[in-house]
Amino acid sequence: MDLERFADVCAGELSGGNKRKLSVGIAMIGNPPVILLDEPSSGMDPEARRFMWDVISAIATKRQEASIILTTHSMEEAEALSTRLAIMVGGSFKCLGSIPSIKSKYGGGYEIEVKLSIKENDVSVFLVQLGVSDIVRQENVSEVLKTNYGWLITEISNEGRGQAIWMELQKNRQIKATRLAEWIAEETYGHMMLTFL
Repeated sequence: MDLERFADVCAGELSGGNKRKLSVGIAMIGNPPVILLDEPSSGMDPEARRFMWDVISAIATKRQEASIILTTHSMEEAEALSTRLAIMVGGSFKCLGSIPSIKSKYGGGYEIEVKLSIKENDVSVFLVQLGVSDIVRQENVSEVLKTNYGWLITEISNEGRGQAIWMELQKNRQIKATRLAEWIAEETYGHMMLTFL
């Protein structure tokens, strides 16, 4: 697992990627016939992730020492390491089969990754529209949003897209107007992008 240089380092002091390597190494002690791994390369840099995949692949396919059951949210990781794939939704299996068969049956769509860039000038415009300059108290948030951004009021909740705003209001009983304006800009531009799509 390329951990020899950390032989004298306590496990708690290792980086996140090296902790994952250590966990996988521990799981392989004694050459068990079945190894259960939960997102073994999550949070690793690309080089460390590729190294981890090579180790897991060597155990499962080349040396055929063990069957590995792997859970992951990464389709890239699943494709790199799996011979059979099961997809779960809400705790129950929705499909099971080889990667090509699942892709041919369910993979008929597109995946788009979009990053929104919010500029300082954009935030200033939204700040002016809010009509506040410094602090918005928790009890005034709905009133401030009602005029131009009433559609966002219900999103400021524990389950809404404004959960971070909600948590800050619960903690401090107020929020900086610029922080609220940034969130409104993100939501507005995100809504415009989804409408366009």
